Amino acid sequence: SSGSFIFTCNIGSTEGNASALLFGDKDGKPLINCQDGQIFGNQRVIDTLTDMYLDTFFGKIVFSPNRQNFGGHMVTLQVKKKTADLQPFLGPSIALPRGKAIQDFVMPMPNRYPEICQPGTHINEFDPGRYAPCIVCGPGDFMDRVDGTYCDSCIMNHWINTTGNAFCHPCPENTETLAVGADDIRKCQCIRDFYTPSGVTGTPCLPCPEHATCAGG
Repeated sequence: SSGSFIFTCNIGSTEGNASALLFGDKDGKPLINCQDGQIFGNQRVIDTLTDMYLDTFFGKIVFSPNRQNFGGHMVTLQVKKKTADLQPFLGPSIALPRGKAIQDFVMPMPNRYPEICQPGTHINEFDPGRYAPCIVCGPGDFMDRVDGTYCDSCIMNHWINTTGNAFCHPCPENTETLAVGADDIRKCQCIRDFYTPSGVTGTPCLPCPEHATCAGG
């Protein structure tokens, strides 16, 4: 229809084929016969849409005189000319909103099934797509959560000398470390006024004997 006038079309020659209805036969010859002389289905669709103001599932349809939908960018299917095995044909193509077409290209795409980094490991910060394997915490470090982003250093007075650690060990009794991240029990030294009879660090320390001076260490 157009305005208050109604026109009829004979579409029998298309045999119900959508491509033939819109674009005619393979040579571009129209296969519909309409009273108003407009014999290409795709042009009739365009003319009809030009008069529409719709709020559809795909977005708003409001066409300007230049046939641009300025009401909103739809996501729908369009029939376009394609080629397969060197033979041209008309097939459906997805028409995305312009905003999708011009957005930044993401490479690599995020991994839909990334490895879960267990305690004692952490995510590789240089692999935002999550394709690289988890990084194992080294001696002196630990991670006690799943999918951590980094390993923590052992806190003061704690140590660990293995890899893949979810926790650190406390130093022996009456000992301390001089820094975080101790990766050897021998870094646990006697605190001031205590000593170790063996003279070896990393062992429990005893109170300094009476009248003696023990600097620790």
